[in-house]
Amino acid sequence: MRKRCGGSIVALTSMGLLRYIPEYAAVGAAKEALESTVRYLGIELNRWNINVNAVAGGITDTESLGYFPNREQVVEHAKRMNHSGRLTRPEDIVAAVAFLLSDDAGLSLVG
Repeated sequence: MRKRCGGSIVALTSMGLLRYIPEYAAVGAAKEALESTVRYLGIELNRWNINVNAVAGGITDTESLGYFPNREQVVEHAKRMNHSGRLTRPEDIVAAVAFLLSDDAGLSLVG
């Protein structure tokens, strides 16, 4: 990426590092380390025109929800918190990542 002077890196993270989730200590700590790495790389790689971002999709409608003993509570809370009234879908995350990897993401949105 440095040789061609540009590119994008997108990390996938979660909201679990911001709040307590039972049985999530190892994942939450790993996600916090990942986000710290993204912050550092975002600054360090900027000089080579390399964008570094993280995407946290929130509660996403996947099989992993089956591992939560309070699945129904988690799902209902997530639906209430999402303005669309539904869970995040995997394709929502894919769309966000695709945008961040596109040339359009490098455009300045500030005048």
